[in-house]
Amino acid sequence: VEIGNHVGDLDLDSEGVVTFLQHCASLDVPVFVHPWDMASSPRLDRWMAQWLTAMPAETHLSILALILGGVFDRIDDSLKICFAHGGGSFAFWLGRMENAWHGRNDVIGTSEFPPSHYLGRFYV
Repeated sequence: VEIGNHVGDLDLDSEGVVTFLQHCASLDVPVFVHPWDMASSPRLDRWMAQWLTAMPAETHLSILALILGGVFDRIDDSLKICFAHGGGSFAFWLGRMENAWHGRNDVIGTSEFPPSHYLGRFYV
């Protein structure tokens, strides 16, 4: 199945989405995540910037929500989930996320393990 990267103001770590992803895992149904609703501003209206920067950022945010929102801790590792756009900027910011997970009070303990632990849980 293909899904968007959020439901209104709720990210992929919202309970309804987590229940859906658990159901997909139980049925061995792969999930493809593609952003559909991007931030808009005059700065993003030039050069296709919504597609060149906002879509990859939304993709990165989706992966972040699954990791730091503890979703991968609550869903069986049989879930096959793939993110569009090569995972956005996720790979380039992994070190920064790892550092935040270890040292920032607003990030510490949001997932059972540091972000790098979950690298094998999704595809890009």
